[in-house]
Amino acid sequence: MNEIMARIGRETLIGLVIGLVVGLIIGLPILGWWVFPVEWYDADPFDLRQQHKEAYISMLADSYTLNTNVALARQRVEGWDPKDLGQVIGQLQAKASDGAQVQRLDKLAAALGVRAEAAPSEPAAQPTTASTLLRRLAPIFGIVVAAVLVIAGVMVGLPLLRGRRPEEPGGLGRRPSPAKKIAKPERVGEPLGHFVASYTIGQDSYDQSFSIESPTREFLGECGMGISEIGSAGPPASVTAFEVWLFDKNDIRTVTKVLMSKYAYDDDALRAKLASKGEAILVEPGETIVLETATLRVDAEISEMEYGDGAALPQSYFTRLTLSLTPRLKAPSGEAEEVTV
Repeated sequence: MNEIMARIGRETLIGLVIGLVVGLIIGLPILGWWVFPVEWYDADPFDLRQQHKEAYISMLADSYTLNTNVALARQRVEGWDPKDLGQVIGQLQAKASDGAQVQRLDKLAAALGVRAEAAPSEPAAQPTTASTLLRRLAPIFGIVVAAVLVIAGVMVGLPLLRGRRPEEPGGLGRRPSPAKKIAKPERVGEPLGHFVASYTIGQDSYDQSFSIESPTREFLGECGMGISEIGSAGPPASVTAFEVWLFDKNDIRTVTKVLMSKYAYDDDALRAKLASKGEAILVEPGETIVLETATLRVDAEISEMEYGDGAALPQSYFTRLTLSLTPRLKAPSGEAEEVTV
C-alpha cells in the first residue's frame, strides 16, 4: 500500500513539474511573443526610432521659427538627453538640402542650449549564413520541444486518470450565442478651446498660431493661419491665399489647407503652384474647413471675409479674413465593443 502511494506521489510530482514547464513554454514565447505580443504606446519623442526623432525635431525647428517661444521649445524636449538631442540635430543638418533648414536647426540648437554634432556612423553588421539559419530554425525548434513536453505530460498524467469515473455532464440547455465585435463610430470630444485668427490688410508678415492643450494642461499640438501667396508686394501686400494648418505631436506631422481667393482658385497655374502646400479651398463666408490628424480635429469656420475694391483683377486679394478655430480630441477609432446577438 505504501509502495503504491509513493509511486502515485512520484508520478504526481513529475506531472506537476512537466505541466509547469509546458505552461511556461506555451505562455511566454508562444502566447506572450507571437499570439499576444506587447504593444507600446504613449512613448516620449526621445524613445522613438531615429527617423521619427528626426521628423519630430525637424517640425519643432519649423514651429520654433514661427513662434520663437524658447520656453515652449524646451518643454517639448523635456527629458531628452542633451547629447542625443545634439546628435539628432547634427544628423538633420548633415542631411539638409537647403541653407534655410540648417539655419532653423541652428536657431533651435541655440535656444535649447545643445551642441549640434552628427553621431559617427557605424558600419552595419552583416548577418552570417549560420546566424540567419539559426534564426529561421529557432521557432521550429521551440515548437518541437513544446510538443514533446506536452506529449510527455499526457503520458505521465494518463495513469493518474485511470480508474476515475468521468463527471456527469450538466443538464442540456440552449447553447449561448457567440459574441460579435462591432466597431464603434469615430467620436470627438468637447472643444479644447476657441481661437480667432484674424487678418487685416497691412499685416504683411501675418502669421498667427495657437497652442492646443488638454484639460490637464498637457501640450497636444498647435494650429494657426499664415500668408501663403502674395499677388503684389505693395505696400500694402495683396494677399491672395492663406494657409490654415494643424500640428499633432502624437501624429508627428502637420496638416495644411490653402484658402484661396476667387481669382486664385480659378487660376489653374496658381492652383498648381500651391498644390504642394495642401488642398485648395475657395474662401466663402460661413464655410467650415476640417483639419484632422491621428488624435486631433480642428473645425475652422470662415466667420468674416472681404475682398479689395478697385483692383485690376476683381476678387483677387483680401482686405480682411477671420477664422474661428475649434480644436477637439478624437476618440480612438479602433475600439470595438462586444455585443451578444
